[in-house]
Amino acid sequence: MAIAYVSTADSGNSGVATSNTFAFDATATNAMLIVGGMARETGRTVTGITFNGDAMTEIGTQVGTGLGTSYFDKIYWFYLVAADQGSYNVVVTYSATGYQSAYAALFSGVKQTTPLETNNDIAVASSNTMTGNVTTTADGAWVLHQAQWFNGGQTASTNSTAVNAGANGAMYYATNNPAGASESVSMTTTSATTENRMGKIVSFAPAADGPGPITIT
Repeated sequence: MAIAYVSTADSGNSGVATSNTFAFDATATNAMLIVGGMARETGRTVTGITFNGDAMTEIGTQVGTGLGTSYFDKIYWFYLVAADQGSYNVVVTYSATGYQSAYAALFSGVKQTTPLETNNDIAVASSNTMTGNVTTTADGAWVLHQAQWFNGGQTASTNSTAVNAGANGAMYYATNNPAGASESVSMTTTSATTENRMGKIVSFAPAADGPGPITIT
């Protein structure tokens, strides 16, 4: 079963708070919900994310860097398979008060047991480009890249498409086509300005095709 992008939603800039809540519809077959975004202020982290009360699992670590001259941002990813079908609240909880943004993306056709293959965190200093690399496992895997910038916006590499433009500079990019088995995939974002940047990149596996029809004789 091929992986397909279904939908996305963005909480926007929710101001100064210790949590962020927004509604999202997770209706899909063999669905995987990914929630990510930005948490601002030094030492501040995401302590948990739920969808309709179900805890989501963190992907990798929360990677952060100083942006510009006065901000320190961290980006994060959490995922959930077999999410409750329908529109429910995503609730992101933070360790302290500060600015944040959050956004969700839904994919269908994802393996429901051990969907994640490889993930890497990325951080670069004083650059206008950032490249993430992963090597897939399964044929038909998809790669998703999250990138954060402070000034000037950014563009993605030619092999990817912007899925969501989050508030405060966080953004998702997805590969245009499924990757092959054991394929090395690189995704590069380019910013209009030179600055410190950070990102995350992950590959996830497709659901296996189901058995063919049963013939009773």
